[in-house]
Amino acid sequence: MNLMKLSSLKIQQNPISYFDEKVINSLASSLYTFHFGSEAVTIWPKTVQLLNLFELGIFNLTLEELPETAFANLSLSWLSLNSMKLLRLPSSFKGLENLFTLSLNTDEDLTLDGIPSTLFERFKGLNWLQIINVKLTALPDIFHYVTGLFQLEINSVPVSDFPGNMMPEDSNITIANFNGTLFNEVPTAFSKMKKLSVLSLNYNNITTLRSADLSGLSELEYISISNAPLESVSLDAFRTLTSLSYIALDNTALTTIPRAVEGVKFDYLSLLGNKLICTCQSMGWMKNWPDASRVGINGQCNNLDSMQVGVYVRQKVPECP
Repeated sequence: MNLMKLSSLKIQQNPISYFDEKVINSLASSLYTFHFGSEAVTIWPKTVQLLNLFELGIFNLTLEELPETAFANLSLSWLSLNSMKLLRLPSSFKGLENLFTLSLNTDEDLTLDGIPSTLFERFKGLNWLQIINVKLTALPDIFHYVTGLFQLEINSVPVSDFPGNMMPEDSNITIANFNGTLFNEVPTAFSKMKKLSVLSLNYNNITTLRSADLSGLSELEYISISNAPLESVSLDAFRTLTSLSYIALDNTALTTIPRAVEGVKFDYLSLLGNKLICTCQSMGWMKNWPDASRVGINGQCNNLDSMQVGVYVRQKVPECP
């Protein structure tokens, strides 16, 4: 069989436990993407290291440890570890200095000790880091090394804090998604991300958006704090967000439109799933808000037979005393 022109091979979830060296050598000059792995793989297939890959995806291995040399001789740009049982990353991981994208997805046994920051010392070009459904209670202190990081996704990870001293002042992070965390408040690290354009903090324990939480994020266009017990927003929480376009505060404990929106220019506010009380007492201030008729507001008035809150603002608020 001639495989010399094959560029992509995805055979994960197949019970293939051994890769013949002759077959691998026939693929070495052309294979660009390789995904493999199943519970049948009980020994690390060393022949993978003969490939000159751009993208490597590893799935469902039950190995608690990979050989220290598992990534030796590889020059990957994209690495994804999925549904693994790893307790730690092998030392050869630090040699993947050309890595552009790293995804650690559903490895519930991986510990913070298993991701020492020294492994990332040469990862200046890492652009996208994704950690999903990993039971880390704290994030690895790697962000002073991965200074080129553009997109950071930490989802369904039980971290409760992200201190500011972990983030460099010149952070290049533009997109940050932290959904399904144990944050009780917006961590201070986010105020260091001055280039942040998109911030998602859904499914957490945040109850209050404070004045300084988003301070200085002048490039932020999208903010979402949804499916959280958010009940109050400081009056000047959005004041420095001069590029803001979209605010999503869906399925929270808010019972009215937060007056903090009065002090910022934006286009859309989503309050879906909130038990909003639409009265002149709670929303009458919007009568003198010049953007009331321009901004799109989505949600329902819980006290008015589910009247759309945007309709209430346009039709009823002008009649308020």
